Amino acid sequence: MATEELLRPGDRPRLAADATSASWDYAIGRALADPTQPGIVFQPIVDLQKGITAGYEALARFTTGTPGARTFGPVVRPPLGLAPPVAGPDRWFLEADRRGVAAEFEARVLRAALRARDTLPPGCFLAVNVLPHLLTSPEVTATWLGADLAGMVLELSELVSVDALPGLPGVVRDLRSRGGHVALDDVGSAYAGLTRIAALRPDLVKLDRELVAYADHDDVRLALIELVGNFATRVRAGMVAEGIERDEELAALIALGVPFGQGWLLGRPDVRWQPLDPALGERIRLLAGAVRQVGLVVGLLDRPPITFVDDLPGTCPGSELPPGLRPVPEPVGIGGPAREGARVRAPAGTPTAGTPTAGTPTAAGTLTAVSPARTNPRGIPESIIVDKRNRAVALQVSRGHPDGVRSHRVPVSLFARADEHIAEVARKAMTRPATCRFDPVVVVSEIGWPIGMVRVERLLLRLAEICRPAHSTPRH
Repeated sequence: MATEELLRPGDRPRLAADATSASWDYAIGRALADPTQPGIVFQPIVDLQKGITAGYEALARFTTGTPGARTFGPVVRPPLGLAPPVAGPDRWFLEADRRGVAAEFEARVLRAALRARDTLPPGCFLAVNVLPHLLTSPEVTATWLGADLAGMVLELSELVSVDALPGLPGVVRDLRSRGGHVALDDVGSAYAGLTRIAALRPDLVKLDRELVAYADHDDVRLALIELVGNFATRVRAGMVAEGIERDEELAALIALGVPFGQGWLLGRPDVRWQPLDPALGERIRLLAGAVRQVGLVVGLLDRPPITFVDDLPGTCPGSELPPGLRPVPEPVGIGGPAREGARVRAPAGTPTAGTPTAGTPTAAGTLTAVSPARTNPRGIPESIIVDKRNRAVALQVSRGHPDGVRSHRVPVSLFARADEHIAEVARKAMTRPATCRFDPVVVVSEIGWPIGMVRVERLLLRLAEICRPAHSTPRH
């Protein structure tokens, strides 16, 4: 007769719990004794517009057959002959965290990812998942604090609530100061997920796979993906859709303009850097090209001067251009424009002495030309105003007034990417409050720096041209 059959019914659940706990004690102890545990594999992250591999995610993988000496308590082998637990890495880290040793595993994974980063294919980044509350543990801090994090994206897992970590924004700033980027993992449409995005302002938002699965069959899922995508765009974050396993899901996400994707359809985890299947890359480009036939925002781009102000006062319609503004070159590259040297406003069409011109090499790369101040018929200048972080915060625009056209300073109320569809940007613009509905839209690069602006009137006119029936002819 089996041992379990000799127990009283009330004791059986307790024994099962004890056995499971003891098995985890034993398995985690063995993994700790093996410095190669956990190992890592790499899953591609694909650009859903260009049809190329944009990066990889380093995923932890535990094995259970390695001998070891460390155990927790008196248990030295799985009780009742149970095999070591078979579970995914999330469960492993959860059980290790309960025993206070998850930080050692996190440090091992981060060290392995940093070593792998040095062999990345050109133009790719490497993402690695980290439990937020372990970023400040001695083991993990010793790994990233002295490291160059360029090309690394640290994904903050939502297994532990970010809201319970008031010091996390400061840690995120430190990570960015070392060249790293930050992503929020498994973000859904719930209020808590959107609140985390607003609090941490991540560079990437990874969409919960529960929203991605069979989204092509569910209008509610599609609407929620669009909601999260619009919210991420407003805080200047990219979005990655995880768990893409079906071609129909891929097509639906491309149609929504989701920039990046990850999943078994695009590439399974592997110990090598997997290239994207050329046929799949071509299909992605064809799908994205078909969606773009309605036109891109970049075709309507105006490039007024970009001005910098050290301390921008409260913005409100009708206020005059504040003193202290000075032109800066258009941002180029990750380093950003240098702000040293004399910068004074030049008359329209006149180059400013000491200001870099097109083709001038700098530490950040080759600068593009700064256009002369755009003016309305009465010569009122227009410009994009940026803060110390090179983020657009206001616009100097011309508006009608009873006494004529005047220059007004207004806060930026809408951002768009250069590769967004005209129809989508027009929809966002026209759902703004009436007071700012026709304010220009600021167009930003992938890292959130302004590259120009688009007038809503031009958006609507181009949209009308696209939607005009093919048999109609313009009136003379």
